[in-house]
Amino acid sequence: MTFARHLLNEWRAWRNGRPFYPALAAVYPVVSIAAANAFDVSIGEVAILSAAFAVLGLLVHIAVLGAVQRRVSPGAASLTSLVAIAWLFDAVLVADRGILIGVRSLLAMIAISIVAAGLVLWLLRSNRPFRRLTQAARTFTVVLLGWSAVTLVARRLSTQHAIARSSFVRELTQPLPQPVRAPLPGRRNVYLLVLDGYANAAVLAHSYGFDNSAFLDSLRGLGFTVARDSRSNYGWTPQSLASVLNVDHIRAMEGDPEARDAPWDVLYTVVRRSRVLSAFSRAGYAVYLVPSASFAGTRYSEVGTSYLPTRSRSLAARLARYPLADAAWRMTLPGRLLEKTHWNLAFASVALAPFEGMRELAPIPGPKLVLAHSLITHQPYFFEADCRLRRLRSGDEREYPDQVRCTNREVLRTVREIVRVDPAPVILIFADHGSQSRGLPVDKPAEAFDGERARERFGAFRAQLVPPEIVIADSSTHVNVMRQIVGGMLGIDLPMLADSSYWSSFSPAYHFVAVDSMLRATNYGGR
Repeated sequence: MTFARHLLNEWRAWRNGRPFYPALAAVYPVVSIAAANAFDVSIGEVAILSAAFAVLGLLVHIAVLGAVQRRVSPGAASLTSLVAIAWLFDAVLVADRGILIGVRSLLAMIAISIVAAGLVLWLLRSNRPFRRLTQAARTFTVVLLGWSAVTLVARRLSTQHAIARSSFVRELTQPLPQPVRAPLPGRRNVYLLVLDGYANAAVLAHSYGFDNSAFLDSLRGLGFTVARDSRSNYGWTPQSLASVLNVDHIRAMEGDPEARDAPWDVLYTVVRRSRVLSAFSRAGYAVYLVPSASFAGTRYSEVGTSYLPTRSRSLAARLARYPLADAAWRMTLPGRLLEKTHWNLAFASVALAPFEGMRELAPIPGPKLVLAHSLITHQPYFFEADCRLRRLRSGDEREYPDQVRCTNREVLRTVREIVRVDPAPVILIFADHGSQSRGLPVDKPAEAFDGERARERFGAFRAQLVPPEIVIADSSTHVNVMRQIVGGMLGIDLPMLADSSYWSSFSPAYHFVAVDSMLRATNYGGR
């Protein structure tokens, strides 16, 4: 009854023009993270998550009032609530940003906790009304949230403007040419499975001492051709998928001022507007996208239908698909602590959804194209070798082989189901890029990239099950593999491009340096 009474009192205060401003402090992680990633989120997503975090903050606010209101003045109670909510919801975010000024996150968190505890003790020992301080705190909270919201909207509008004006976007998403010959007979179903960060056999053996031959032999037994030493054209997921799904190189973005203003958002856009998917759709194929848990580029497509497998349709699973929900929750103290006890939004049913979705879509009548994107072999690592959830998710590259084993298990299970129900499928399994056991010089000039890292990062897995009429050279890079598949399946004339690979640092993401000579010089060989 006490809790209900406090809730009623707060509602009356809000109706009288005195909002329960301490609860608003819980919203800051959502709006702040959204403002930093404006194009990755929708306004509706921000609104829903903000409301959810505000409710959580309100519950904490009322609990604090119930505990302290009889001991201190209303002003002191509100300030105590504000300090508690800010500590629970905002302190981790502030502590993590301490690295920008050279302060370790743990030390910053300890310092923030000491200050918060001191403030609470001071407030609880005082009977002053704190009217001016309360007003100042209310104003600061509203201004901080307002500034973040304005920043979010401004950045989103700016990005949309850059994309609309980008010549690179217009040219890369132009429809593919019309067919010039009859496509292969039978209108086979096409399955494209992207394994994020899955290294090829040569890299696995050299960098991890891992023998992947049993998996490769299983694929060959199912009729697949496995590239001996395949490589990607680009070293980052948005770049690689933008190239493969639009069957062209993307170096032209370096000469486009609008693309340089918002490079990652531009790349997400051309992935979502994929002209490969568009070409299949125009040819009468149903197009399905089975998105990954947290990569913005494959959360949805402007071509075709996003498909959620049965286990991924709960409210919690849907929330876990949004990077903002996962990131904002992990930036709260409860979220960070619960993560340490093996509880987080990105649970197994979501991480395994790309494979489950492919299996569920396989029996659906065609012709169809199914695109799925898996993040199991991408950091952070969630799984044991048998696909059981790890006690704690990890960023340690020593856990990478277990992620490969789990992925192998799911790939074989999925492929066997497809070939069981589909008499003549076309299946392409490829990695957008390789692994990173040696780390990546993300903030250094692209020219600083070295051969060992290049060979690992571009040593990306590829295997395909295609009709004999489609002949794919072992040395073909991913962009040309896709050109051959699209050309054969749809009868479109797509001449081969240069089998070149290009590296860019994370920032700027548009300055590309060819790494072909490095890859040749450090060829590991492979099975």
